[in-house]
Amino acid sequence: MKKNSKILIIVSFFLFFAPLKLFSQSLNSTPDDFRFKKIGIEEGLSQSTILCILQDKLGYLWFGTANGLNRYDGYEFVVYTNLAKDSLSISDNEITSLYEDDEGFIWIGTAKGMLNKFDPKTETFRHYDIASSSDWYSIDEEKFYDFPLTFSRNQNSTITTIDQDNEGFLWIGTWGKGLLKFHHKTNQKKYIYHYKNRINSLSSNKIVKIFIDKHQTGWIGTFGGGLNRIDSIKAINTKFINKNQYINFARIGERITSIAEDKKGNLIVGDYNNGVSIIDYSKKYNSPNDWQISKLKLSSNEVKVPNIMAVNEDKSNNIWIGTAGQGLYRYDQNTKSILHYISTENPNSLSENEIQTIYVDNSGIVWVGTQLGSGINKLESNKNKFNSIPVQTSLGSSLNDNIIWSIYEDTENNLWVGTYRGGLNKCDLNNNSFTYFDADKVGDNHIRSIVEDYKGNLWIGTYSAGLTFYNKKENKFKYFRMGSGIKSLQSNQIQSFLIDNGTTLYIG
Repeated sequence: MKKNSKILIIVSFFLFFAPLKLFSQSLNSTPDDFRFKKIGIEEGLSQSTILCILQDKLGYLWFGTANGLNRYDGYEFVVYTNLAKDSLSISDNEITSLYEDDEGFIWIGTAKGMLNKFDPKTETFRHYDIASSSDWYSIDEEKFYDFPLTFSRNQNSTITTIDQDNEGFLWIGTWGKGLLKFHHKTNQKKYIYHYKNRINSLSSNKIVKIFIDKHQTGWIGTFGGGLNRIDSIKAINTKFINKNQYINFARIGERITSIAEDKKGNLIVGDYNNGVSIIDYSKKYNSPNDWQISKLKLSSNEVKVPNIMAVNEDKSNNIWIGTAGQGLYRYDQNTKSILHYISTENPNSLSENEIQTIYVDNSGIVWVGTQLGSGINKLESNKNKFNSIPVQTSLGSSLNDNIIWSIYEDTENNLWVGTYRGGLNKCDLNNNSFTYFDADKVGDNHIRSIVEDYKGNLWIGTYSAGLTFYNKKENKFKYFRMGSGIKSLQSNQIQSFLIDNGTTLYIG
């Protein structure tokens, strides 16, 4: 899947609000065609406070939480947490920002100010259960790597946002310690700070969002200092434009929470107290003071501007706006209409009104991360609902275990369910009949992952018995275990699969 990193909005500072339960409201139309699907701790999420969301090139969704990094393949979660005395595990469990660079590396910012690099290609074999030594690996080695940000006065500073320019430099924003420009291959570093009474410095050291647009112009949203602009992303000593220099920038607000770019090249900026601004800077003006800046009015009877936490755009030219306490808005740029989604007693509504982050994947699904602990909301533009599958009601007509670790639908309309204690369950969706495969057949009763190859064979990952191959046509099983040979697995604990073009199986 194609990455959509330029529209991914990450809000990484921490504000706490009382939960609001309101009745559903609609301004110009009704959201009856939408259903929210909630994904939380019961589905395997490590923690329900979502701080950032990313979809990578392979299609995996990554959720940064206050306690662990989660990778979601649409069926199950893989959770990465810090392991004591293991230099190969992630450095911190509070994940504040995520970014995928042009080479496919995942960069993870944490609350303690450590930058982590994750290589998804070498993640095919899991090594987290192996005790680590005190040795450091080079940046071209496998797994996670820690890069301490050695600011001269920036110890333990939370990394809030990351972006990358065309030169391969990472731009890293911190909460209270300014910016770092960093190239991981050459180890070049440049620190950019706010200095009092210096007009060309950053307007604030509290960086909330860095966004590099298609023209390679850098936009820096700060908390308390408004919006900053770097005229040329290649320039180090550049002029920053802040609220004190141009009145139009002051109109946008001082507490920037999110920045995005729509398909027309307009900049969309969310401010915590001042709502949403749309900046048209496509024409050549003498100065930013001449730019056309319009305010997006979210309510026809607005007394108080909603506190904006996240902004995103989908393929249909809709702008999605997440707020602190007032739910989710959808603004249709074509019809100029607004839909308002809020939490109600309806199970198909938002789980809460405190929105932390929004992400729109390549299928058009809107993923909404909440702030007060109710997890993730998944919004699809149809009326489909989940059908429940009974557990242990009668043999052959129900699941044999109520703890589900993995779900997979094959090309023959069979649903394969990996359970915690009941092995592998097969459900024929045509007649809802069940067949069970226990440890004698699949090798283990703990099934973590399932995938089908282009020949129709199943590959089954287990918790402790390695990899099982199942030829459905011949009803034969083959087993792959950990060993020292080149054809052996490096671990019997299988977490996830990915099939590349149907011929190559990647095992995590």
